[in-house]
Amino acid sequence: MIKRSKSLTALLDKVVNIPVIQITILVILFILVSMFSLSAQTPRRDSGADGPSPLHIGDTIPESLWSTPLQVVNHPDGKKVISLNDYKGRLIILDFWATWCSPCVAALPKLQKLQAAFSNQIAIVPVTFQKEQIVNSFIKNNEIGKKLNFLLVTGDTLLSRAFPHQLLSHLVWIDKKGILRATTWSEYANAANISTVLEGKVLNWTMKNDMLQFNKDMPLLTATENGAPKPSNIYYTMFSGHLNGVNPTVGTSSDSITKSVRKYFINIGLVNLCVIAWGKPIPELSAKQYVYPNATKNIYVRPEAVYSEDWNRENTYCYEAVMTENTSSADFNDMLAQDLKRYFGIAGCLNRTNMQCLVIRSTKSARNNNKVGIKLSDLIWNFNNTIFSVPLIVDETNDPTKLVSSSIMQCKDLISLHKSLEDEGYACTLEDRKIETFTIHKTR
Repeated sequence: MIKRSKSLTALLDKVVNIPVIQITILVILFILVSMFSLSAQTPRRDSGADGPSPLHIGDTIPESLWSTPLQVVNHPDGKKVISLNDYKGRLIILDFWATWCSPCVAALPKLQKLQAAFSNQIAIVPVTFQKEQIVNSFIKNNEIGKKLNFLLVTGDTLLSRAFPHQLLSHLVWIDKKGILRATTWSEYANAANISTVLEGKVLNWTMKNDMLQFNKDMPLLTATENGAPKPSNIYYTMFSGHLNGVNPTVGTSSDSITKSVRKYFINIGLVNLCVIAWGKPIPELSAKQYVYPNATKNIYVRPEAVYSEDWNRENTYCYEAVMTENTSSADFNDMLAQDLKRYFGIAGCLNRTNMQCLVIRSTKSARNNNKVGIKLSDLIWNFNNTIFSVPLIVDETNDPTKLVSSSIMQCKDLISLHKSLEDEGYACTLEDRKIETFTIHKTR
């Protein structure tokens, strides 16, 4: 059973009668999930989950699959139909994606470069259940789509049956001998890993194995047979570890028979849980405005060198609370806060922290004639959320919509950024500022 769930809808689809403040917290949680963990997308119900028995790691691809015609668009030679037979003897990487899956779309340029780099040694084949018309519109109108020059399989049902999955992106690795070697997220697609497969080496990878039948509406904790009658009412709070193959999600449901309410948080990081426990509105903060104990920062934020799936399995958790129906939001937040202290020894709060910042101001020489480029506000957002070698940027230009050269996005350190901004006519200074932050601190 494959369920479609898009971004914010997926987070809020089971929220029932939640006060405004709690909806605000859940919106913040959506932003944090996007910020601190890999964004998994869920395919549509019609993406081909039902059908023949799926193939497993180590299986040989059956001849019927090799010869099956596949509808394609954007083929370099103008072909409308291909088959996997066209690429037999190469390493084939099937990339299951969708136009609405932003991480999938963002990965396409990287995959295209890898295809060019390895040439006829590999065949990277993006596959989507979406119809030709939708994909052609994506190629025509999307900035990434416009730059793609390799084929895209459309309207797929068969490949999704052979390689079933619940979450996107989903890569299927078929080696030169036609053996299924791996299923992974798209982040595994890099030159080193491709070379490893081409050389026939053992793969010490964490394989992607989605739970196709997970039902988030069922409690994580259930009563067992112990000889005594099952209690009529069971109230509890609980933590568990990461559930492999399940999309991060949160929700609330009510039971009119037992007069209880259940709140669940599945595969959520500690930072997100601390925000929920704080229980008060917080402003939109950048990634650099979340402060952690230095000695244990890696349990809150994934290091760049660690694969997302590996980090998520070790550092995200499930939390469930079944309470009486009259339990207030404040009481629930207090329960969660106490459990975070009890089991992890942490708490989070909003405060003001002294931080060294890069302050940007306009000067008389600031350029006013840029007709193309990137908005200054978007440039600052990118640096404040993704480039951690540069201090938090504070904008005091009073002109956030002004266009600046998009080449500044290539800067990866303070020196190059400082020079590029000065070339645009901005004054940049390092200054200590009291900045609003959400701080995680140890309680023991």
